[in-house]
Amino acid sequence: MRREFKIHCSDVSIQPDTLVWLFHFGRTEQQLAVDLAVTIDQIERWKSGHDAVPPMAVRLLQVLDAGDTLRCAGPWNGSRADGTRLYLDCGHDLALEFAELERLPDYRRLYHLHHLQTDLIERLTIERDFYRRECHQQARFGMVVNQLFS
Repeated sequence: MRREFKIHCSDVSIQPDTLVWLFHFGRTEQQLAVDLAVTIDQIERWKSGHDAVPPMAVRLLQVLDAGDTLRCAGPWNGSRADGTRLYLDCGHDLALEFAELERLPDYRRLYHLHHLQTDLIERLTIERDFYRRECHQQARFGMVVNQLFS
């Protein structure tokens, strides 16, 4: 038998699947009533679709579900903490150890030094190649002058 989920919200930006997830999975009606500070009858009216769920109730449940997930604007949004690691939600499997946070200034300094050394090596290679060509040219010129006067 197929069960109908008639739950809806007065805020159209909240998707129905979000409502179904928040109200039907993970929490009992008693837990929902305690978390939202409403009666069990009100939870049942929301689930049956008789009353629209207030957007604030949905937002509160989303925050409670997020638990260890960061909700903010910018690149840290959706990051979550687990043990000693901060997992970044950026489309890649990236994690940052909390112990690494104190080493970030060293990482930045080493990154800068890496670029300086790379530039220096490129410049020295260019100079070496220039002087090598000049030496070969001077040697050939010296051989020509030597043949002229000998």
